[in-house]
Amino acid sequence: MIVVSHLQNVANDRSLVALLEGVDVAVAGGGDELLANAAIQTSAVDPVAACTAAFNQPIVNTEVVLNTARGSNTTTSKGNRTAETNTGNTVTDAYLAAYDNYGPAAGLPARGPANPVVAVQNGGGIRDNAGPALPVGGVAPGEVTRKNTLDTLAFFTNLLTVVNDVTPTELEEILERSAASLPGAGGQFLQVGGMKVTYKASNTAQVFTSGAVTTPGNRVVSVELPDGTKIVDAGAVVPGAPSVRIVTNSFTAEGGNNFTTLANTPAADRVNVGSTYEAVWVEYLQSLAAGTPGGLPSRPTITAAQYPVAGEGRIVVTP
Repeated sequence: MIVVSHLQNVANDRSLVALLEGVDVAVAGGGDELLANAAIQTSAVDPVAACTAAFNQPIVNTEVVLNTARGSNTTTSKGNRTAETNTGNTVTDAYLAAYDNYGPAAGLPARGPANPVVAVQNGGGIRDNAGPALPVGGVAPGEVTRKNTLDTLAFFTNLLTVVNDVTPTELEEILERSAASLPGAGGQFLQVGGMKVTYKASNTAQVFTSGAVTTPGNRVVSVELPDGTKIVDAGAVVPGAPSVRIVTNSFTAEGGNNFTTLANTPAADRVNVGSTYEAVWVEYLQSLAAGTPGGLPSRPTITAAQYPVAGEGRIVVTP
């Protein structure tokens, strides 16, 4: 005999079954009790709980507030889609460090004057899931957890990628796309490392229509490498300027956000190195020198001297 009941509570169903005889199967419904399974508890529930607990443990200290905001076109609300941020600077520095660490195994030459390497991170890939600032709540000194980094660089399929042989003209085109939404916010706005970029927001913006660039734009005023080498000067590509390698995430490297120049790059010129963009960021943050800001436990520490709130002048936007 099969008994089907709907008594809203497993205790009621058990009481009913105890009063019956000849029952082979009892099917009860309506309750919301969780009937624990020891095997599932051991193999799934406990490990997930342990993993979640670990994600909530601090992995680095920071003595400065990190800007994780999206940003808008108001001067009081700068964020990763409108302006240089110290969060963007930590991410692009992490990319350059990862190139140094993993590039040789991928057959890539060392960074140097003969092999300039720059890094870019699209503002849309820096999320504010944890809020507009880290530490959560926007008060420093404070702690950053692995959950915070996963909330910030949240796309788990985004792999660190090197784009080879980017010509000066192509780099200028890529940066024009970056500046196209200024002074408004755009997910394609690039945080940068290994170069300094100046834009003039009132100049003509690059226009993208129906899958193609229909207006090239002329907002890129200058692009300069750390050794003083100029790629773009006074709005024009410098004759004889070197090609560069770009370290970025796979979404941008493959042309996401309508970066047509990158989309048209031959697949052979894109090399995946390291791991996900978030894992590379964590690896870099944990390589920083230890500190105890505000009496926090000694951990790798993001300092205000290295990553000031206002940025370092890597990106300059003029009206």
